[in-house]
Amino acid sequence: MQGHLRLRGKIWYVVIHTTVPYRSKKNSESEGRRKATTKVQWISTGQTSKREAEKILAQKLTEYQSNGAAQAGRQTMGEYLDQWLTDSCEPRLRANTVKQRRILIHEHIAPEIGYKRLSTVGPQDLVRLYRHLLNKPRKDGKGTLSPRTVAICHTILHSAFKEAVEMGVLTSNPASKAHPPKQERHEIVPMTPEEVQAFLAAAETSRYYALYVLAITAGLRLGELLGLRWVDINLDDGMLSVRHTLLRSGRTVQERLAPTKTRSGSRSLALSEMALNALREHRRRQLAERLVAGPAWTDYDLVFPTSKGTPQTDSHIRNRDYARVLKQAGLQHFRPHDMRHTMATLMLAEGVHPKIVQERLGHSRIDMTMDTYSHVLPNLQREAANRLDAVISGTRTGNRKTGSKKKR
Repeated sequence: MQGHLRLRGKIWYVVIHTTVPYRSKKNSESEGRRKATTKVQWISTGQTSKREAEKILAQKLTEYQSNGAAQAGRQTMGEYLDQWLTDSCEPRLRANTVKQRRILIHEHIAPEIGYKRLSTVGPQDLVRLYRHLLNKPRKDGKGTLSPRTVAICHTILHSAFKEAVEMGVLTSNPASKAHPPKQERHEIVPMTPEEVQAFLAAAETSRYYALYVLAITAGLRLGELLGLRWVDINLDDGMLSVRHTLLRSGRTVQERLAPTKTRSGSRSLALSEMALNALREHRRRQLAERLVAGPAWTDYDLVFPTSKGTPQTDSHIRNRDYARVLKQAGLQHFRPHDMRHTMATLMLAEGVHPKIVQERLGHSRIDMTMDTYSHVLPNLQREAANRLDAVISGTRTGNRKTGSKKKR
């Protein structure tokens, strides 16, 4: 809402601009889509003095804000969260993120507190909600909801309440006083060098062999691998640029190929000789596939598309090809993301500087890298101590051998 003064004749008027939501007419291209228009209201101040008119302007703005906040506070939690998703989340967040938030709200949050008025929800309501969700069975029947899922619900509610406070609808954020359940830290189980060799040997016949080599040697996420384009790779210079990630949802391929979330996520990586050889062979196979497909091939310049050139789904890689390779290699159930952990763990174990590992992973801060791979640190500490011993011992030996004699 905005307001200003306008002079008509000798009288000053208060002009109030308010945003009013509405739904588009039926049978239009955007049927049922929520939109907004600006409503303009002129109010005479009855004043010829601009200074007096400015006082009335300030008074009117305060009244409108108070009335708007009171009206919004009478909304139910379900109504407010739906409006928050549409008005606040959709314009600034990725489609995947909005989809996840909408699912969690409709399946877990709204059924429990959606009927309550926004202004009456307190910390105790949220504490009871979290306790209930921890005991709620999962859809697949595999136990109950995880602490991580409940923590994400808490994050959603905290963001929604925070915006309500900023808009003057609430005076405080109840989620700030309701602590989510403690999350168990997921134990990282990287592959050993022997397991990597067995895995890659089993993957040699897969059309996604190069994808697995890149995941293990460059540490790309699965979404980054599926969003990789040939224009991002320079086989002559041996460099790869991570610019996009493939989202699971989107109306067009262009919408699904989203830029990386953070500035550090966009990065250039030097490729190993193994990765370059795998990519060159993969390129030859893809060109042959393209000839076989003929007009059925859709060119999006993707490095790891389907056999028709269209974007591949991460579920296909995860549940079909990757699972088959793991079984053939006789390995335990490593997640695709564990290939990324494997690269980082092996590099740190080989003495590669953590800053280099951070840059390859695309972490925004080095403490994130060090905290994630703290399981490698004890061995690095021990090796560093042994190296220091060797340096000191060598220096002492050198001093005894080459030390100058005292002058008499």
